[in-house]
Amino acid sequence: MIALAFAQSVALLALSPSPEPAPDATPEPAPPAASAEEVTPAPAPEPSAAPPPAAGGFGSVEAITTSSNVHGLPAPALEPGEDGEDEEGPRHEISARAEAGYAQTNLGNAEGLDHHGLFLRLHLVFYPWVTKQRQVAGGIGALYSYAGVNRRELPDGVELDASEAQQQQIMLSINLLLRPHPEWFSIQPAGMIGLGFYSNAKVFAADRAAVIRKDEYAFVAGGSLALCTAWDIACVIGGSEVLLAVETLGTQAPTLDSRVVDPWGWHVGIGIDVLRIMARANRLPS
Repeated sequence: MIALAFAQSVALLALSPSPEPAPDATPEPAPPAASAEEVTPAPAPEPSAAPPPAAGGFGSVEAITTSSNVHGLPAPALEPGEDGEDEEGPRHEISARAEAGYAQTNLGNAEGLDHHGLFLRLHLVFYPWVTKQRQVAGGIGALYSYAGVNRRELPDGVELDASEAQQQQIMLSINLLLRPHPEWFSIQPAGMIGLGFYSNAKVFAADRAAVIRKDEYAFVAGGSLALCTAWDIACVIGGSEVLLAVETLGTQAPTLDSRVVDPWGWHVGIGIDVLRIMARANRLPS
């Protein structure tokens, strides 16, 4: 019995499967690191462009930002004079008018205005006061005036070939400028005072042959009026002056006495303002 039980145990042991061997826990060595030359970085993926929206389709807009420094519409431009101010700038003007024309003079003869001749004058005016719209201005001026005095036909018995003299005047003026229309029409009256004198004066004065001394100066008072157009450039002028207490010395017997006369006369002519021409030329575009 014992032998039979031992034999069964041996037989069971032989027939049971053999156990599998345990795996080796020793780690395998890591492969050697690659050198820097052998490492090739992987190319970065190219960004894919978003396909454009189809024509006539709808796109998506996340945000729109705008900026502006305009704080309202600009004020409309005003025509000159609408705001009461003038765009020309300073409130003063300067004028230099050259005048030429015809003059007649009375040397105290019974014939009255029996002498005549050429009239020339240069009139400089500074207008320190001008209204905002430049329609009224007041100024002061200075002028030099020349008039030829001559008479060819003399009474019988007068020992003169002709009565001739040069009358010259230096005066100060008070001027007023009125512009009903700044471009087309202006009125310029003036009052003047100063000194007058004669040169080369062998004249028929106080109804006799006489001379006027070169050092004989006389007080002069007068006035003039200019009507101008084309921005006050072209003018028609006229005026009158009187010289007070001019002494004449007779040169022919029996009238060798001294007589005082008050020569007076009038003149008309045209005038051109040189400074206003220059001012307009500077304003016009070249």
